[in-house]
Amino acid sequence: MSRGADGGKSFDRFSLVGDDLRFAVGYFFLFAIYGVTGPFLQVLLAALGYGSAEIGLYQGLFEAVGIAGPLLLSRWADRLGAYRPLLIATALMAAISTLPLGILVHRPTALIALSALLLMALGVRGMVPVMDAAVVAHTTRARAKEERRGRGYGVLRSVGTVGFIAMLFLTQAFHLERGSAATISAWIAGSSLLFAFALFLLPESGQGPRATQMRQVKNGRGIDPDLIIGLAIIGLGRLAMAPINSFFTLYATQALHSEAASALWAVAALAEIPALIIAGRLIERFGSMKLIALASISIALRLSVYALWPSVTGAIVGQLLHFFCYGLFLPSAVAFISSRVPTSQRAFGMALLTGVGMGFPSFLGSTLGGMILDEGGYAALFGWATLPALLAFGISLVAIKRQSR
Repeated sequence: MSRGADGGKSFDRFSLVGDDLRFAVGYFFLFAIYGVTGPFLQVLLAALGYGSAEIGLYQGLFEAVGIAGPLLLSRWADRLGAYRPLLIATALMAAISTLPLGILVHRPTALIALSALLLMALGVRGMVPVMDAAVVAHTTRARAKEERRGRGYGVLRSVGTVGFIAMLFLTQAFHLERGSAATISAWIAGSSLLFAFALFLLPESGQGPRATQMRQVKNGRGIDPDLIIGLAIIGLGRLAMAPINSFFTLYATQALHSEAASALWAVAALAEIPALIIAGRLIERFGSMKLIALASISIALRLSVYALWPSVTGAIVGQLLHFFCYGLFLPSAVAFISSRVPTSQRAFGMALLTGVGMGFPSFLGSTLGGMILDEGGYAALFGWATLPALLAFGISLVAIKRQSR
């Protein structure tokens, strides 16, 4: 293969072979699940007969399980020193949870529906921190050996976005926004089982319990105060994003009278791919906190577009801002957390990000958002959410100044 002036690194950075390819395939099928649960969990709940406030509460509880559940699973993964068994378990949880939600039970009671949703949340939200920890371990090991330095977290994670987009186009083709509870549940179950099968191709990047215990003794250290500040900033950003994640499909169908909700989700997903690919270099040049600050102000702008420009064109503009709001935000958050936890607690660090930094704020945002939507409509829903985004931006500027001293 010919090599350019940079030794071929620019070309090699985007090629995926060997273990890189296997991890990329795992991300593809993982986020294909999110391509159903993200846009259509709200539709599933509506099909079961719940109103806006109840949908917001149930989705908030779904996110709340994403706090404690991943923390417990990640502790188990760190102690086990292996990631794949936990990932297979989460995929099976997600698949089994759909059975009472229209597949075997046509009209589940509130208790049955809630129990099934919590099991689904444990599976779906538990996948990401364990998978992220596995990939960070893999890429860190490759960098230590000076192998494939260009294929970091962002590049591999971008393949997950391709899986998300592929699922969105499939659901758009089948008009899943008008699907029954049983139909949506079947899509969630099917995508979860595909992920479970893909996991058998995934290499194990853990190093076993004995090596983990040795690293805990060697690398143990106290909690970095900057970690708390960073989690607060990330949490405020996710609080601001909660109305988009929980109600955008309903916004598109009810307020914009559009039947292209999946296509609009796909616009956002496509916008994040180039950001994920270049994020590594931007983080190296500017630092993770500066990019988190940029993402925070972009979230405020995006929410303002939805509130003040309620049209399909406005929605497209807002979705394109996903480049900053998620494409740069996520790898920057992962890089920030990874730099402030011991390597022996990598899965736990990713669970802190997923649970404390993202899950709890999403719970609050979804719960409050449902009540605000009932009282004030979509303009009020998106309008109030700009406040935590602006607060995150302000605190991040203080954190950047503090770090520069």
